[in-house]
Amino acid sequence: MANLIPDIDKLKKHVSIGFDFDYNVILPYINKAERQHIKALIGDTLYAAWTSEPSDAVEKSAYLLFQEAASNFAVFNYIPVGNVHVSDSGISVAASEHTKPAEWWQIKDIKRNLVEAANLAIDEALKIMESNPAKFTGWDASEGYTVFKELIVPKTQDFHRHFNISNSRRTFLALRAYQLETQNRIFNWLDATNLAQIKAGADEKDKHALDLAQAAQVNHTVATAAESGVFIFSATGMFSKSVLLPGDHNTKASQLTEQELYRLIQSRRTAGDEYLKKLKLYMVDNTADFNNYEAPTASTDVFVHNTKSIVTF
Repeated sequence: MANLIPDIDKLKKHVSIGFDFDYNVILPYINKAERQHIKALIGDTLYAAWTSEPSDAVEKSAYLLFQEAASNFAVFNYIPVGNVHVSDSGISVAASEHTKPAEWWQIKDIKRNLVEAANLAIDEALKIMESNPAKFTGWDASEGYTVFKELIVPKTQDFHRHFNISNSRRTFLALRAYQLETQNRIFNWLDATNLAQIKAGADEKDKHALDLAQAAQVNHTVATAAESGVFIFSATGMFSKSVLLPGDHNTKASQLTEQELYRLIQSRRTAGDEYLKKLKLYMVDNTADFNNYEAPTASTDVFVHNTKSIVTF
């Protein structure tokens, strides 16, 4: 039995379906939606605990958003077979004198709306959870949470603060590998102690250093991601191609041109380099506050990306 949508009434709260719709018909698609899109994000412990609506207001708000997401994804999963009958006589499409199957473009629009509604609900739910991790028992130990602890930019809103990703957790998740690659490259001049101190941001000076480090990290990550070709960039920001339906990549009229994308990559690298310079100068000016950080006596060339460009401190 599905945890978030245990009956048809819960599904009807979030998606418009026929009044006589049989819950058992869509149950396999509900289970698939919860397993793929919810359980994988929040972890086994929290998912198992959500067998009923939570009483805590914060937890309840996230629970209902995940319920909304699961409902939309379940109907999305059901649509391809919704009007198709499979029997020992073959495969047929349902039709009558009063009804007919929806046109392909109508189905595509419905599927797009379902996916957008589901993903927006997930983004909003995860934003609540990121702001209140103690409220969600077990999530802080799940892979969906812990894989970001090693990063200087561990939260969606932190990344969005320096570059527009529409506060999308989905895009943020897709950027993790690029973040890790970039972090290992541009902060290789910091020892583990100072890096951990900056990441913790325990006091005002640490927080300022963290802000500079995050700005550098985000800008270099965007440049690296832009080169990969797996993200869409437009005048309003970036998002992962993985969230698009087939054919949607041709509908984004606002996509950056190749030349504009090149300029974006160069400008983000330049911005990232400048933030790295500011961070190092700040630490030099406050060595006593950063575990007696010792700056090199001679200028040091720190390679921050795979081009001929370098940053000299």
